[in-house]
Amino acid sequence: MFFWQEEEETRKKVLNRLKDLISLNSDLSRCLAHNTAFVPPPALHIATAVDWQPPSLQRSEKKPGGGRGKKRKAGLNDTVLTQTETPVAPVKITATQVDGPDASNAKQSALVDLDVYAPFLREVDLKVFRMLSYSIVTIGSEPSPEEERADPILRPKELHFLLKDLLAKLSHALVSSKSKKISPMVLGNSKVNLKQLSFLHLDEMEAQELAKFVVSNLDYMFGHLEELVKYIKRILELGGGDILGDTLVSPYVNACQEKIFSCVNALLAWNGFQSEDQRQLLKDALCVAARRKNTALVSVASLSAAEVAVGAFM
Repeated sequence: MFFWQEEEETRKKVLNRLKDLISLNSDLSRCLAHNTAFVPPPALHIATAVDWQPPSLQRSEKKPGGGRGKKRKAGLNDTVLTQTETPVAPVKITATQVDGPDASNAKQSALVDLDVYAPFLREVDLKVFRMLSYSIVTIGSEPSPEEERADPILRPKELHFLLKDLLAKLSHALVSSKSKKISPMVLGNSKVNLKQLSFLHLDEMEAQELAKFVVSNLDYMFGHLEELVKYIKRILELGGGDILGDTLVSPYVNACQEKIFSCVNALLAWNGFQSEDQRQLLKDALCVAARRKNTALVSVASLSAAEVAVGAFM
């Protein structure tokens, strides 16, 4: 309920809570990397995750009839840890490598992917994405922790956290073809699909409700995208058309751009838009995108050409 508050002080508290959550995730990733046999206590009471195994116990199933020369599928016994918490392509190291000569240095920075522990983590509610409307993302050097706490702002790291979770929800709920169906989940027994446990509340919604929610937030997402692009352009101008290394551009900047495009793609590829009942919602989404280039466009009256393009896309 706090996400919908308009008071500045309340919004600051919400932003600080998000920053605390991201910091806690980082701490959990580091701790779990040192104890891959840990089994968290149950967090859900309407489904069971008894089939879940910690990374140290998970094994890939050996396929029958395997011949010589075939590589075995890497199991989670070869615990995959990343050496960075940034959203760039992770450098993977195995548990045996961590215990090697450079174990002390590797263990200090090794992280475990928290997606493995999804059945034990609370699902992010859609109301959280109201934060996308608080303010445009700010890119730049961060002040001291005390100053940031007193006056928190939405930065690429927090934006990436929100977009990553939103994309996961869209990929789960908005199927892109009539032949693809969401696998049913059996509650209350060991046959539960563990991947579904991260979307129990989301699955109570109709797909069109989620699509409508995303369309209502498209304007904010495009606003963040434009700010990210402006930042890249400024860096390019400073570098004479070149970005020298990764020192000037946070990997979260590029990752946020990718996530926004992926969210829009997941929305527009939804097979529900093939229904006449959802054509108006599709027009609303296209109108939001069109207004970013033509601010004079305030209705769907001028979308005939765009509809033709989307018709070909569908």
